[in-house]
Amino acid sequence: MQQHEVIEGERVTVQAPDRASAALAAAVVAARVCHPGHATVRVGPDTPAEGVSVALADGGHEAVTRLGEAIEAWSRRGTVRLDVHCDSCRDGAGDHPPCRLEVPHSGKDEPPTVVHRCGKTFTRWAPERTRTVLQRLAATATSGLDHLVVAGAEEHQMLRSLAGAQVARPPSSLHELIVRTAELHPTRVAVTAGSESLTYTELLAQARAFADRLRAEGVLPGDVIGVSAWRSVELPGVLLAILLAGGAYLPLSPEASPARLQTMIETAGARIVVSAEEAVEKTRQAAPQVALLGLSGIRLSGPPSAGPAPATAGGHPARSDDPAYVLFTSGSTGRPKGVVVPHRAIVNRLLWMQDHFGLDGSDTVLQKTPFDFDVSVWEFFWPLLVGARLAMAPPLAHLDPEEMAETVIREEVTVAHFVPCVLEQFLREPRAAECTRLRRVVCSGEVLSPALANRAASVLGATVHNLYGPTEAAVDVTAWDCRAPEPGPAVPIGGPIDNVSAYVLTPNGEPVPFGAVGELHLAGVCLASGYAGAPDLTRERFVPDPFAALPGGRMYRTGDLVRWSTSKSSADGRPVLDYRGRTDQQIKIHGVRIEAGEVEHVLDQHPKVRASAVVKTTTPGGDQLIAWLIVDPDDPPGRAELRRHALTLLMPAMVPARFTVLERFPMTASGKIDRSRLRELSRQDHTAPQQEAFPA
Repeated sequence: MQQHEVIEGERVTVQAPDRASAALAAAVVAARVCHPGHATVRVGPDTPAEGVSVALADGGHEAVTRLGEAIEAWSRRGTVRLDVHCDSCRDGAGDHPPCRLEVPHSGKDEPPTVVHRCGKTFTRWAPERTRTVLQRLAATATSGLDHLVVAGAEEHQMLRSLAGAQVARPPSSLHELIVRTAELHPTRVAVTAGSESLTYTELLAQARAFADRLRAEGVLPGDVIGVSAWRSVELPGVLLAILLAGGAYLPLSPEASPARLQTMIETAGARIVVSAEEAVEKTRQAAPQVALLGLSGIRLSGPPSAGPAPATAGGHPARSDDPAYVLFTSGSTGRPKGVVVPHRAIVNRLLWMQDHFGLDGSDTVLQKTPFDFDVSVWEFFWPLLVGARLAMAPPLAHLDPEEMAETVIREEVTVAHFVPCVLEQFLREPRAAECTRLRRVVCSGEVLSPALANRAASVLGATVHNLYGPTEAAVDVTAWDCRAPEPGPAVPIGGPIDNVSAYVLTPNGEPVPFGAVGELHLAGVCLASGYAGAPDLTRERFVPDPFAALPGGRMYRTGDLVRWSTSKSSADGRPVLDYRGRTDQQIKIHGVRIEAGEVEHVLDQHPKVRASAVVKTTTPGGDQLIAWLIVDPDDPPGRAELRRHALTLLMPAMVPARFTVLERFPMTASGKIDRSRLRELSRQDHTAPQQEAFPA
């Protein structure tokens, strides 16, 4: 039998009853923490025909049992040799090499020694981790990887130290901070939109007058006020006015269908909607019961006013836990979710951004994100918080790279946000290279590739920053300043911002070790108050924080899979997070957060559709949403019919680009729809035999 040489590597003593147990514990730890993909452990010599490979794809106890049996058999032959790899490292595409471990036969009555090539992090924590694995195997023979490999007490303490810096923030509302800045810089230009502009004095006067108008309509602290308008020079003042009146603003896209508008207005409890002229009829159709005001404050329709609320000089002194805005995101139950974000959360987020990036009066921030997406919040208010200029892009300019480049050049923009897929298109625009005043590019909403980050830095001459965060945690909660060049293979999402804690946990709520993948949970001042009108959903996603220093703490279950990277660190040497995917069917198309369940719920309501499954696929033209349907074979719906139906309840960005029919869905062994197979089919030519196109 061929044997390879004993490897040269680091040595770790494992407190185990025998070599087989030590080898099993070390292999399980290596598979969990050194290989974020689905790991395979090969037991035996170099010759493939003589070794045994055990796949740990599902991480269940059956796989662990098979691995233990294979190791036990080989341990009788002498030195136990193990190779642990996943698809990416085997193919050379990952940021980690395969792990090789050996447990030599010493012949002495002493604890087994594991010789390994898994890195210093493995060496540092192997004794604690392997001890935990063996204890849990002894206690519960049916344990899977998630239960076996968790952070021990010492490692958990170090993981908890990775929270963002604890920084004292003023107990001020967002609008109070903006009013102070406006009074400090009265003659500076605050907002521009094409040929129109407002100084800080003019912006504040407009906002105060509109706030008085809202109070005359009876607006009280905590009231939600809807706004349906395109980008304009008036829009920032209207949003500020709602805050000054003590209310929270609810963005209502003019592109939304009346049915969706009705759902959002009723769920949020808005009784007043401010509407641009072009959106009035749709708003009136969606919610005839609300008071409708124009952008000038003129009452357009609705029931009699509830009577004026008491005026407060300078605006309502909102408490930090009062709501600042309500943003609706896609919901897995078929209904959109209204996320209620308090002042303290968004103030912390904006003040962190100022501390980190440092805007001043010479800067211009571009507002191009549709205002019903959370990135727009910092685009609107960060510049106004510090006396910089807010440049409003023309309506729908975010869809046209040429017009976007012209806007950046004309407005001398210094800071702009791009979803990575939009950045890709922008960089193809020849005039992008002329955006010489642009000094910061902030990316979020999708995975940012190293190649794209490097191209952006090269073409634009700007620094690139990769941010991450769900709407439920005030826009962004982690940040990474891209290196030049960014080496890859992936761009991290960074570490937590100020006053934010990030926990990476197993499905049982236990901390995972460095390098292992788990679900990201967020805690701290960043959290939303919950979901409007949905207390059960709020309790499901915002759960008690067992790690909080004080009682009553909450944490938000993001559904995002991440890991603390052991190969990358921030500028101050702290570990950072890598994004690894989702625990559920939530997907993103061009930065738009879409719950597959919501789209499927709408499609399933069509009388000719029996069942649906929605997946994302990547094409040369970009990411697309594909709907796979089982339909009435005697009366199948046409594409146009399905699109019209979907648009009655979904935003345009949520409507699938392609509808394809199957006789039956491919299924997994556990009886669920095989979405991986559907993604494979989606990448194939849509005229392939297994796909039957709908009639036009």
